[in-house]
Amino acid sequence: MAPCKIMILGAGQYQLPLIQAAREMGHHSVVVGRDDGSPGIAMADTFVPLDFCDTPRVLEAARREGIHGICSASSDLPMKTIGAVVDALGLPGIGSDIVRRTTIKTEMKAAFHAHGVPTAAHRTVRSAEEATAAAQEIGYPVMVKPIDSMGGHGVARVDSPEALGPAWQAAEDATSSNSVIVEKYLEGPEFGIQALIHEGELLYAVPTRKILTADGRRIPLGHVFCPDVATMGMSREGLRDLAARSFHSLGVASAHATIDCIRTEDGLYVLELGARLGATCLPECTEVYTGMKVFEQALRLALGEPPEVKVTQHQPTAARYIVSDRSGTLGECRVPPGVESAEDVVRFTLYAKPGDHVDAFSYAGDRIGEAIVTADSPAAAEKRVVDICESVEVVVEA
Repeated sequence: MAPCKIMILGAGQYQLPLIQAAREMGHHSVVVGRDDGSPGIAMADTFVPLDFCDTPRVLEAARREGIHGICSASSDLPMKTIGAVVDALGLPGIGSDIVRRTTIKTEMKAAFHAHGVPTAAHRTVRSAEEATAAAQEIGYPVMVKPIDSMGGHGVARVDSPEALGPAWQAAEDATSSNSVIVEKYLEGPEFGIQALIHEGELLYAVPTRKILTADGRRIPLGHVFCPDVATMGMSREGLRDLAARSFHSLGVASAHATIDCIRTEDGLYVLELGARLGATCLPECTEVYTGMKVFEQALRLALGEPPEVKVTQHQPTAARYIVSDRSGTLGECRVPPGVESAEDVVRFTLYAKPGDHVDAFSYAGDRIGEAIVTADSPAAAEKRVVDICESVEVVVEA
């Protein structure tokens, strides 16, 4: 493939693999982000100092640079801009209509319901009074969520009317809209599916098991690759069918996706689908588990090229965040000797530095580091990564 200009929105840690993949493929990276010292700035072939949510100015830069494609990873925040640029310049990728259906929970769930994809009963509300009425109609417990946030920001489980008002307010504070979603709390283990579709054909669907917080909100702390699909209550063929129907219900013809699911006594439900490379080390773990070059696949999709899909291994893998249980100024992170150089540790990264302010973990943005490990089995990988992350002593000063 001839060298192309690919615009990458974001210069942070999770965009580095995209920038590196562009370099390895011989493409010119045009990286857009705030001029804040993020590590992707130095790696970029061209750096454009802009807020990637400033859609008109990013579109202007895309025209000026003559880009051939645009993409990002791990966050919904750039998706609105990506959709607008794709539409305006006629680029390959996901346009604004699909961006709305895959980032706005109300539109997503409406599409699921319309196409028979099982999902939780829900109501869209715009006030605490409407939230109370919705919860009474649906039945407690319920989940209260912003309609447009990710990583668990503003999400709460509510078991009684007394707790509903504060939960609604937290969700309302976390949304850029004026709407909040109240949905039925579904009881059961949560799973994920890392999937890739191209021109309407599902190319793979890799199941994962989530490592979740134990506070009822079920915020992801990490993931395990790859659980026995029998524990999800379906066959691999059934899993692929559910992933394909989820894509098709939203009109997504070509994209990576993270599909969040939950298995209840009534069967498997789809919670949501994000049509992009996931966070919580999901694309990195997919690469380790399958042997595929996932970030290269993402760039190929953004440039309108067919992705190369060849699974060469099934290596049990797990990833988990390193977090703090209190807010304050980070004094230090004491890492046990030998952890970072261990053969089974694929990646060990600390983002926060001494002197940085850190928050007690309440959603994905509060992570201060992460680890990825391999092992002989998924259960062993999970135990190993949890042991490593919990062995890091995070010293926080008030």
